[in-house]
Amino acid sequence: MYLETFLRRISDPSGSAIVEAALVFPLVVLLLTAIIGLSLQVLAGTEADASRHREEAKEELEPKLLEVENVLRGVWLMDEEE
Repeated sequence: MYLETFLRRISDPSGSAIVEAALVFPLVVLLLTAIIGLSLQVLAGTEADASRHREEAKEELEPKLLEVENVLRGVWLMDEEE
């Protein structure tokens, strides 16, 4: 009698779906959290690199050459002395 009840509960598809959902949903949440965390780290690194590159470009170029028009057009004139 106990064996029949046990076998009936094991073969019940709704019970296995609940167990599968209990295992899958936390894993999905953890994966999404990890992906979001990694993307935020990459974004912060990119912003830091961009600001560092801006400062290096300002130091390398003469102040009169660093005009808004040249920056927007992508014109970067380097010193020919180097």
